[in-house]
Amino acid sequence: MKMPIPIDLILVVVSTFISSYTHDNFGIDVVGKIPAGLPTPTLPRVSVDIIGQSAVVGIIVFVLTISMARLCEVKHGYSVDDNQELVAYGISNLGGSFFSCFPACVAPPRTIVLSTMGAKTTFSGMVSAVFVLLVILFIGKYVESLPKAVLAVMIIAAIKKLLYQFKDLPMLWRVNRYDFVIFVGTVISGVFIDFPYALYVGVLLCLLTVVVQSQKSSSYTIRKLEQEDRLLDQKTHDIPLCNPKIAIFRMESSLYFATADKFVKELYKATFNPKAYRKQPDLNVEINVDQSENSGSSDERISLSKANHENEIPVVPLTHIIIDCSSMNYIDMNGMKALIQIHSEFTPVGVTVMLGNCTNFMKTFIEKSDLSQEIDMNNVYADILDAFFAASHKK
Repeated sequence: MKMPIPIDLILVVVSTFISSYTHDNFGIDVVGKIPAGLPTPTLPRVSVDIIGQSAVVGIIVFVLTISMARLCEVKHGYSVDDNQELVAYGISNLGGSFFSCFPACVAPPRTIVLSTMGAKTTFSGMVSAVFVLLVILFIGKYVESLPKAVLAVMIIAAIKKLLYQFKDLPMLWRVNRYDFVIFVGTVISGVFIDFPYALYVGVLLCLLTVVVQSQKSSSYTIRKLEQEDRLLDQKTHDIPLCNPKIAIFRMESSLYFATADKFVKELYKATFNPKAYRKQPDLNVEINVDQSENSGSSDERISLSKANHENEIPVVPLTHIIIDCSSMNYIDMNGMKALIQIHSEFTPVGVTVMLGNCTNFMKTFIEKSDLSQEIDMNNVYADILDAFFAASHKK
């Protein structure tokens, strides 16, 4: 069995010894004064001015903690409870606030080192805490001459496995370019601006990608096979219509403010625009002008006559439109208004709007919202095939 060499400890001792005699002559940037002893317990300062900073610190602690916990979870097969982690940090920070402590947070370099060394339990944290206490009480004054460059090298060496994630960028670009943009944007912001701003940029990019993905969500009509109870995408499968009077429409997205307008437009594009099939009055105006000369003057009499004639209305191509709700995990007020608009515009032209693949959430939403006044619950089905067969037997 090979004896591991504590190269980190040797590097600290040697560099500190050399720097203690040479940093004044060569201008080496060192750690500097390290206060010894524990501070006197005091009540933490409570001010409105620190609310914003506290929120940023809390988010950073959460992101770092959960990310490192997930990393170790995958590597060692742990089971991580996010809420339990947050409660533990809350209790730790509550006690530390009376001793002027920095907010407790995971240290990625230390976590990687402990993971590499095979640490399995929280006892490793107790050992680390004992060494930190010894440094605070006794050893701190002996490492005041430690060069910051050596300290930085030790940190980089400890997190080198995290830096290897840059190797995944080509694969990330091929698999999901949204994640690639978030990764690169956050890293660049952290390197050239500051870590809190990098956090803001990362959150903002995540929100923007959600909106962009919603706007790019695919929509298509579905066709049923004649001899089988199967539904296939019309775009990728060129199959004949089992019932040309019934259209099944699906959009791969939830229905909310960012997708409501797109949902209506794509439905019209996949089926037809009902506004073009409404009866419009044809107004014909006849103008009759009578002229008579009287004492050299011209007297003009104009009479208008109106004739209302109905335009020739084209035959409506569908009798039923079934909306596949399997992807609608969330609906807001804009989504509800979109469904009401679709129902109110297709019903006057003789087209029945039905909902299929409705989950319990969808049914509860319909019953509690204004949709229950527009859409008959008899036209709401838990299965898309049930809706299709029901529409096929309706006249």
